[in-house]
Amino acid sequence: MRYLLLLFLITIISRAPGQDLRALEKDLQQTTLSDLKAIRRKTAAIYSLDPFNEMATFALTTSYKLTKNEDSIPRLFQILKSNNPRSPLPYLLSAKYQCAPISVSDSSGLQELKTALTLDSNCIEAHYLAGISYYHLFNRMSTNYYAASSRFHLEKAVRADTSRRIMLRYPILQLSGFLQDQSFVTVFEDQAVIIPPTDSLNIPKKGWYFPFDKFLQPDTAWMADYSYDILSAADDAAFSLNWYSDQLRALKEPLLLNRPYKTVYRFTWLRSFHKPVAIRIEKKGDTCVVTWKQSSGAGGYEPGQLTVSGSAIISEEQWNGFVALLQASHFWNMPTISKTPSGFDGARWIIEGMEDHRYHVVDRWSARDTDFGKCGQYLIRLTTLKIKDRELY
Repeated sequence: MRYLLLLFLITIISRAPGQDLRALEKDLQQTTLSDLKAIRRKTAAIYSLDPFNEMATFALTTSYKLTKNEDSIPRLFQILKSNNPRSPLPYLLSAKYQCAPISVSDSSGLQELKTALTLDSNCIEAHYLAGISYYHLFNRMSTNYYAASSRFHLEKAVRADTSRRIMLRYPILQLSGFLQDQSFVTVFEDQAVIIPPTDSLNIPKKGWYFPFDKFLQPDTAWMADYSYDILSAADDAAFSLNWYSDQLRALKEPLLLNRPYKTVYRFTWLRSFHKPVAIRIEKKGDTCVVTWKQSSGAGGYEPGQLTVSGSAIISEEQWNGFVALLQASHFWNMPTISKTPSGFDGARWIIEGMEDHRYHVVDRWSARDTDFGKCGQYLIRLTTLKIKDRELY
């Protein structure tokens, strides 16, 4: 009996009236993972619409682990595989949620990925996951086999999906250095900033608002220190850029990177539990303008929709007041990211500047009581936004 409900979850094919996958996923996100009964019921509805749904698979396997029902996890993937014998997707999901993390002593996840690639040799995600897996093995045991295997799969992923190139070039460079392959180093050492395409309002439809290299500041010896996990560092940078860019896109903010002739600064304020804010101050000839926007979501969660948009002309004195604070904080000489660890909650204080064809961005956590934080607070006071003192963090 203990497996009957699970079998029903995976094999159910009827679609209940009014079901919507996005709504079901949102409902699942709000469910406590330790409530196995609720998780089973809700993942059943999702699987009926999408038998390879990753969110449902993550929730169900996590719930099994939290409730000490780990023996149900292999059965879940057995059913997925038997119901879809020619699809690589059950093997991908198994590698990610049943077999991870892959280690020198347990490479079962790699076997799952190899099976996925046998079923579809062009499966980008399988190449990507295999490249990552071999890379982490390389970090622990630097051998030619692990290095070559990792680079092979990472390169396959890059060739098929060039959007991954800017992040994966770092581990590929490190691996190529270990393999003493200068030809690969030459191909992947280009550090050009990727400018995403924009619409008529200069808003990127996808892609990052910031240069990737600014948010990746690895140990200086990363190319020669093969135990240094540059892939995880690059993944952390990509996570931040995806988060910040999604918020700015929801705020309908323009890209600054592709306007080197402008004199403009932007403060992006992402508080974990409060509405996202972007304030832009720009000098156009003799005119200084401040523009502010706010969305309906939360800085640490979904951005929501743009709800507030305003602008005003400010005086030269007000402009100079901001520039003075920026100089006092040593903005142009500050590293983009801080080596000081951030907390779990709080706020991201992000200021970008474009002036005299030079661009810089600084990202700090809960910077209220710093010289850098004074710059953001000054901009807030130039707007009509009403921020309570307890919400200023």
